[in-house]
Amino acid sequence: MNIGMGDDFAVSGELFAINYARRALGSAGPLIVFDVGANLGGYANAVIQELRGQLDLYCFEPSKAAFQRLSQALSGAQNVHLLSIGLSDVNGSLLLYSDTACSGLASFYRRRLDHFGNSMPFSEEVTTRTLDSFCSEHGISHINFLKLDVEGHELRVLEGARELMADSCIDFIQFEFGGCNIDSRTFFQDFYYLLNPRFRIYRILRKGLASIDHYRETLEQFVTTNFLAVGRRAVPS
Repeated sequence: MNIGMGDDFAVSGELFAINYARRALGSAGPLIVFDVGANLGGYANAVIQELRGQLDLYCFEPSKAAFQRLSQALSGAQNVHLLSIGLSDVNGSLLLYSDTACSGLASFYRRRLDHFGNSMPFSEEVTTRTLDSFCSEHGISHINFLKLDVEGHELRVLEGARELMADSCIDFIQFEFGGCNIDSRTFFQDFYYLLNPRFRIYRILRKGLASIDHYRETLEQFVTTNFLAVGRRAVPS
């Protein structure tokens, strides 16, 4: 079921997921993709190579050090928009905690990682926007694929996109769930009941999808796993 394999491109199934979205939408135009939590650009570069230019990509990375590296990694890439902000459920600012500069563990939660012999002693204040307000301000009426990898803050980003979701303006949502959700005190149940009315939810496998037809407590697996929410209007059953 690919549980715990969500942080390795070789087995995570993330490239399968975005190709599935490309095929399902069947549009000749570019895929509008939001990469929220872009870090150093690993996912963005993989998607650029996979879709061979057939996308309009927005990368969000609030860490100043990581954003500098991201900008270098995507220098020269066409149809890529780099945003040095974080997304949340409110417009304002939050502290971003990290163990090292450019860390992939950077989070809006000071994670307790003693069991890994790690800690998060560093912090910086970063600007946050909601997806609803960002899209309204930038004239973006539709998102084909929203990828969320924000170390436990995924639910808050979705809560800041209630208007977009209510109007069926997001076709696919890929979100990560795992150990970070212990620190943010969020549960898979929260995602299920927020998304289920308008989306069908799947666990992303290496080369496929496993449908989640109803909520059950065994879904609360706090190891890194990726899920795909498929808009019921975008892809009718």
